[in-house]
Amino acid sequence: MFTREELNQLEQLKSDNPKLRYLLDKLDQEQKCALSYLSHSIRNDLTVLMSSFQITEKHHPEVRDFKHWKECVQGAFYIRNLMEDLYDYEHSSTIHCSPIMLNELLVDLVDFFPHERYSPASSVILQTEESCPEYYGDSTKLCHALELLLINSYEALPEENGKIEITLSCKNSFFQISISDNGKGFSKDMREKLWQPFATDKQHHTGLGLCTAHGIILAHGGHMKLAWSGAEGTCIEIYLPFLSVGTLSGKCEKFVQHAN
Repeated sequence: MFTREELNQLEQLKSDNPKLRYLLDKLDQEQKCALSYLSHSIRNDLTVLMSSFQITEKHHPEVRDFKHWKECVQGAFYIRNLMEDLYDYEHSSTIHCSPIMLNELLVDLVDFFPHERYSPASSVILQTEESCPEYYGDSTKLCHALELLLINSYEALPEENGKIEITLSCKNSFFQISISDNGKGFSKDMREKLWQPFATDKQHHTGLGLCTAHGIILAHGGHMKLAWSGAEGTCIEIYLPFLSVGTLSGKCEKFVQHAN
């Protein structure tokens, strides 16, 4: 996956060479169209297959005892999740911007997140600065990125006394959002490839969640980093720049056009 520096270098090369820009943008569009078509087709077939599994189990419950039946069902669910995650990853840079309040977005995220699905006994603490200015970005995509990071924190929590802290602060020229937990930290190998697609140390995970969140933040002109990770937990920090409506609007339009 391209780093922010590499993306900036690529944009500079495209600016210096209009023909290169045209060819790379065309290649990007064709790849996204091909992947979207493939993902859509596979997801449709998987939906039919999974419905067949459910109907079969309903009318013939004895199949649950068949050898490898459970593995077949789990495999179908995994492939469906992979297709959905791959679609999200490929479209992470497509953003539609409007004025939003980040503190309100975080409050809604915490209030409506299905905590009981992951760890109902754990606590989530949210601290925000109410005086933060208005931000111009894609509220749906930003909420999705934060949700992916929150899920990652939940999955690392200990069975007892799990705690997640989310903070929003306003610095001189950027917003800072921190998400920390007291769970099992990333291994050294994972820390080195954290934002790469398909990088995971968990079973039945696609390894696309963190890199999708990373892509969404990059699309907003921001960046994301692993502040620390170890036996005492993990902290991921997000930085979003203060940008005028016109500045980010042009950026948003560029990404939308590339995705069409």
